[in-house]
Amino acid sequence: MEASTKKSNFIRLLSPLILLVLCGILIPLAVNPFSRSLAAIQGDAGYFQLDNEEGALLYQSLELAAGRTIYRPLDVEPYTVGTYPPLYLWVSGMLTDANMPGFQAGRIINLIAVFMIGFCLIAICYHRATYGLAGLLAWLLWITTFELFVWIPYYRVDLSAIAFSMAAIAVAMSPRTSAWIPIVAGIFTVAAVYCKQTAILTPVAIVVASITNHRRVKIFLATSVGLGAAIGLTIQFMTRGEFLENLVTYNVNTWRKGPTFRGIDKRFYSKVVRHKIRISNVGGLLCARQRKQEHKPCAATTPFSTALEHLSFKCTGSFEFGKVFFSV
Repeated sequence: MEASTKKSNFIRLLSPLILLVLCGILIPLAVNPFSRSLAAIQGDAGYFQLDNEEGALLYQSLELAAGRTIYRPLDVEPYTVGTYPPLYLWVSGMLTDANMPGFQAGRIINLIAVFMIGFCLIAICYHRATYGLAGLLAWLLWITTFELFVWIPYYRVDLSAIAFSMAAIAVAMSPRTSAWIPIVAGIFTVAAVYCKQTAILTPVAIVVASITNHRRVKIFLATSVGLGAAIGLTIQFMTRGEFLENLVTYNVNTWRKGPTFRGIDKRFYSKVVRHKIRISNVGGLLCARQRKQEHKPCAATTPFSTALEHLSFKCTGSFEFGKVFFSV
């Protein structure tokens, strides 16, 4: 019995050290995305997506800030499609000087969103595994993905949507019993969806994670669905039906299985990704052992992590964001 206790205490002391070492391995890789982001914010000419949507999104953000709609019929000038919901575009537009337009405001919002995601990951992992270090490891694994490396410098809606999604999940998984918890989670969910429509998977992850707390799920769904529908119907009415037409009908892309899975094979079977998956597995096993010693169930997190893994793949093209949650 005494030997078992000593072994348990040894593991309890050793686990944080191992997690720190794993984080230390990833920190050098995490520096590059932040340096790219800061260079882009400072106006480095190399960070401009000539072949992508940055210019169009800046134009639309300025239109929204000026009180004009971006959801127009295709036969009306300037013949553009409002590809995304308005929240990120409107906020970045309000922070941009119309007389000297630039990408700085939207890029700063993205950098803030990355840190917001890290804070939420640490909070979630602390609640689920009593290990804030596991959240830091999860954040570093995500920061070092190819997708974030490419996206972080640019004026895009994706990171703000993921940040609000993670905030909703972090709040929904809080151990506190306040009646405001599902309401705040619902508000964050609506904010995520109105940054980017693919964040509609966020409530799925939250419902699965909180499936045993029926009261919290009901309040969360009432808040998110009610508020989201009210805002959507208002915008739909104000744009004379063009809001959903732009977001859905004009935004449909042909999906081809071959190129998609070939890209996944190339990306997820590289040496770097294999090593990162091993790191996440080690971190997850340490957290699982800690939860077992504290008599906390581990299997209950699996449905949530599976849904979050789907969410992360949909939003970022990377399974690694959910990988640590599956392990934890």
